[in-house]
Amino acid sequence: MRTEIIDPRRNIALKASAGSGKTFALSLRVVNLLLNGAEPERILCLTFTNKATNEMCRRIISIVRYLAFELSPANLKDEAKYLLLSQRGEQDARDVSACSFSDDEVSDLRKRSGAIYRHAVRNISNLRVSTIDSFLNSILRLFPFEAGIMPDFGVLTPRMNDLVYFDAFERFVRKLDDDPLLRRMISDLIRKSYKAVNSPDTFLRGHFDRLLEMRIGAERVIVNTLACLREDGDVRCVEDISDRLDRASNLDVEIRKDARAFAKTLRENCTDISGRGLGELKKYETSDAASLAGLTSIGKERYDEYSFFRKCGGDKKAHALFDKIKKELPLFIHLKNDVYRDAVLYLFHLFIKELDEVKKRKNGLTFSDVTNTCYRLLVDGGLIGQSPEYFYFRLDSRIDHLLIDEFQDTNFIQWLILKPFVDELTAGIGQRDSQGSFFYVGDPKQSIYRFRGGESRLFDAVLSQYSGRIIPEFLDSNFRSARRVVEFVNRLFTRISMMYPFDYKPQECRRPESEGYVDIVFFDKKGPNGTNVKKKKTLKWIEELNAKGIGPKEVAILCSDNRQCADYAGLLISNGIPAVTEGSLSILSVPAVNAIIELLRYLNDPAQEVYLLGFLFSVPGLLSSKQKRSLLSTYKKPTVPDSLKEKIKLIMGKVNLLPVSIVIRMIVDEFDIFARFDREPNIAFLLDLSASPEFDNTASLGRFLEFAETTLSDIRAAQAGAVNAVKVLTIHKAKGLEFPYVIVPEIEIDMTVTARETPLIFEYDEDLFISDIHLNENEKVRQFHHELTEAVDREKDLAVRDRLNQLYVALTRAQEGLFVTALVKDDKKVNSTLRLSDILFDALGREGYSKGVIPRYPLKLPEQSRKTPGPHLLNEVFDYIIAQRKDSSQLEEKAEEYETVSFDNYRARRLGIAFHYAVQVIREFTEEAVKGAMARVIQIYGSGLSADEIGSVHKRISMLISDAEFRELITEAEINREITFISEGRTAVADFVTVGKNKVTVIDFKTNYEEEMLEKYTKQVRGYCSLASRIYGRACEGYICFVLENKVNYIVV
Repeated sequence: MRTEIIDPRRNIALKASAGSGKTFALSLRVVNLLLNGAEPERILCLTFTNKATNEMCRRIISIVRYLAFELSPANLKDEAKYLLLSQRGEQDARDVSACSFSDDEVSDLRKRSGAIYRHAVRNISNLRVSTIDSFLNSILRLFPFEAGIMPDFGVLTPRMNDLVYFDAFERFVRKLDDDPLLRRMISDLIRKSYKAVNSPDTFLRGHFDRLLEMRIGAERVIVNTLACLREDGDVRCVEDISDRLDRASNLDVEIRKDARAFAKTLRENCTDISGRGLGELKKYETSDAASLAGLTSIGKERYDEYSFFRKCGGDKKAHALFDKIKKELPLFIHLKNDVYRDAVLYLFHLFIKELDEVKKRKNGLTFSDVTNTCYRLLVDGGLIGQSPEYFYFRLDSRIDHLLIDEFQDTNFIQWLILKPFVDELTAGIGQRDSQGSFFYVGDPKQSIYRFRGGESRLFDAVLSQYSGRIIPEFLDSNFRSARRVVEFVNRLFTRISMMYPFDYKPQECRRPESEGYVDIVFFDKKGPNGTNVKKKKTLKWIEELNAKGIGPKEVAILCSDNRQCADYAGLLISNGIPAVTEGSLSILSVPAVNAIIELLRYLNDPAQEVYLLGFLFSVPGLLSSKQKRSLLSTYKKPTVPDSLKEKIKLIMGKVNLLPVSIVIRMIVDEFDIFARFDREPNIAFLLDLSASPEFDNTASLGRFLEFAETTLSDIRAAQAGAVNAVKVLTIHKAKGLEFPYVIVPEIEIDMTVTARETPLIFEYDEDLFISDIHLNENEKVRQFHHELTEAVDREKDLAVRDRLNQLYVALTRAQEGLFVTALVKDDKKVNSTLRLSDILFDALGREGYSKGVIPRYPLKLPEQSRKTPGPHLLNEVFDYIIAQRKDSSQLEEKAEEYETVSFDNYRARRLGIAFHYAVQVIREFTEEAVKGAMARVIQIYGSGLSADEIGSVHKRISMLISDAEFRELITEAEINREITFISEGRTAVADFVTVGKNKVTVIDFKTNYEEEMLEKYTKQVRGYCSLASRIYGRACEGYICFVLENKVNYIVV
């Protein structure tokens, strides 16, 4: 690393490949800023995750503590050497190992570091290290009225955001239904869509979700594209779109007429047409214009160039009709694509009005809303440029030094918000009262979040924009991976960079003493057998590692999506290998954290004493065995020991008087939680999360519990690696992490851009702003739309880069060993879909790659764990606690009295939950698909189900998919699973909603027949049907489907 990187006088753009020490460089730069007199409150460090924020703070404090208390001439670490060289003004030093320093230099550095420790570290909160979301959130809270929002707005959790979205969409659909002009336009859109579309929901939801992610850019395109909005407003837009739909329809009629005439002419004048040729003519006679564009023959310059029409050449009338069709089709495709694009954008414009209104009523914003609102405030509104003194006065200090980590994940709107700060910091001392600096670090090769707005091209674009003011630097060493892993990655991506526009510079391994191991294997088999071979190889690798003394917790399996994760976790568990998925690694899976959350739930709702029981039974040593048995036998009114009751009463009295973080601190202190859970680090993590500005008021307990129910499940637990199990997670979730041994078993990832997977194509200008939006079409249709073809070609290049980045991230997580399985490239299929595994195959060849040695480690006996209550008692406690909990996500009236449920009833309910999960995850109703669904059931629910219960679930699913009546209900219908309806503020979740041509069918599954519950079930399904009928605009039939142990019965509602 060059010492210039940490020079506070230099503006630096640092490209740091995987494992090259970017956090070290960034932390050292912050320390050097402090050593050179920068005030902590004038330094702003931005990251993208709470984990990275905590790591950065930890590294900064660790370096300063070492410099202040441990530094000596005999104890000179690299961080001290770099700082001493920077102090000398030496900028070009890369290898500091041979550098020598005088005792006076070392003493002076230690003395100055001591002053920093006393001033900065003891007031570490003054140092602004935060996620970019938190920083933007803090700005909005300082300028709420200027931004047009309420000062006490809340950030919506994912679950709350889903409910807001559903509510807004229902209001939007009602608005469409109430307006005759809009109703007609939507009807025409669906009727003339040339696709199998059943409802506005099916037609629009996918487009709306994508447009919301790119909302600022989409709104700019709407303003520039829909002139009607600028001129005459909504009514004119509806009329304009309807008129253009009519024109497209008329042109479609004209093209169909010409196509039939062409077919008739050839039939009459050419008697020597083969069966294939007659089949093609049949398509001319029956296809609409959009389908005609997809015919093979229409893609030829002349009709007789089509092999099956060659004997019919020379017919002038046929040539004239064919040429006319060829001229009309581009006009139709352009008109159709443009009007449908404009219709989608206009309807999105109406939808976001409803969405914003619902959010305004809820006084809530998503993180994306926070970013977009900040953009409007600071960039469109020009707050910083117009009133910089006012802005910094409210911010409480100026920003003299800005550092951004993981810059490749910055989206364009976030960058535009930060750009005014960067403009000022890089303008020079003449524009401000002191020297400022800008430093950003990242790796464009690890940009894998483009679907969320991340833009890898932004790194170089910023460097180019500030040419001469920002110095590019590069970290070319790898401190993470062993020698064989680095050699392999260098070899692979050097070859890939010759085949594709992938900027790669080989890294130097800084762990040459560790040889490492790499094994890349290609298999010939395809289909299910290919997958089975790869699974067997994965199991074999894990067995080989285990034989060498490498336990499960040292291994990670990286998959492309969550479904694969569940599949491989199920495979491992069913073969006796412990495995955890991303959900199992969440902070909520930590017993200490879960215990605290249980007591918070009770404090928020004291009527639900089951939460109190959950807390009491979860904390080791809090209750004696006798007290536990006593509480278990007291079903209606548990009697809590007086000593504990007094502590709970004390804390209860502080709820809604103190912030959540203080309440949690009281729980930890009063019940000695740290000691009882062996000083579990995630307790401190929970305290840190609860201290967020979102929960700093005295009435925030309910909001924090909403946060716990949703977002906490997505937050990784600290030291999750301590769990002795194979970690199975997606490549996206693995970014930023590292593992001793990594297995990548499935990289057959498509690299194409299809209309189905990418329905919207975004165009970008030279400044990376969205300049246009297209609706994607299939490849044969695109040949008649030149602009769309070019846009898709550009999107294909970006998609290839995305996938290569994904491959790079996956392979660079490994420290000691890397294992990959892939299928051999199929060269026989000329037009076969390009997959990531094909690129790997092209770079390595059929023989694959195998180098290095797996070291043998001595097997260590596991440490004796704390004694815990016997399994039978714990199971009873678990059953009892869970049995009491109410499921608030279903459309049920609130029970007025405390409900008790027997263990037997709960076990039946547990089986039912597992069955419902299997029904939801199965995508094809085949026995092979049942096996895959059961693997996921075992992975998710296996620990709570007996072997007989798992067998029962399997038997019921198999019986259901072979049931004739069930298959009739789902035949030729679009199946929607777990559809959430919202009506009058209540949510209803239907198991299956099938949408056919003339009717909608609601199917609600039950695994237990209870005569006394039939009336309630019937009322429930009728409610679903009523809502479904209103939404889909057609008749609805409801079925209660009882999938029992030996039969399937139905009740028609």
